[in-house]
Amino acid sequence: PDNLTRTDSILRGLVDGIPEEDWQEVEVIGWLYQFYISEKKDAVIGKVVKSEDIPAATQLFTPNWIVQYLVQNSVGRQWLQTYPDSPLKGKMDYYIEPAEQTPEVQAQLAAITPASIEPESIKVLDPACGSGHILIEVYNVLKNIYEGRGYRARDIPQLILENN
Repeated sequence: PDNLTRTDSILRGLVDGIPEEDWQEVEVIGWLYQFYISEKKDAVIGKVVKSEDIPAATQLFTPNWIVQYLVQNSVGRQWLQTYPDSPLKGKMDYYIEPAEQTPEVQAQLAAITPASIEPESIKVLDPACGSGHILIEVYNVLKNIYEGRGYRARDIPQLILENN
């Protein structure tokens, strides 16, 4: 599209029409996309989907609370299994404490839980990243991990982008 920067473009309309504080919400891009494909999605639901219509039929925006739940109970849990007293736990509203386990399961978990983890060694892949909403939450959890280990705040963004 060669008209994205024109004063009458759809992009300009969005920037002008959506209040500045709404752009601060991590979900805004996802909700805009969800609205953008809604007519196409409605047209293909319940029909045999052609290959060119698969994105409209299958792409969904994940609400923030679900993203937080997923990331905090995967990336956050991995960290807390090794460092159960980490301040990270108090920063994760959707983290769920692991269930009580039998001694046999506890032994199996202990055998696969590393004795230590360096923040740089944590790797994350979001193969269907869409608007990047999940990656933003991953960034927030990793930032808290790095801060908890005493890394300098100004170094953390680059460390996350280069290593995680």
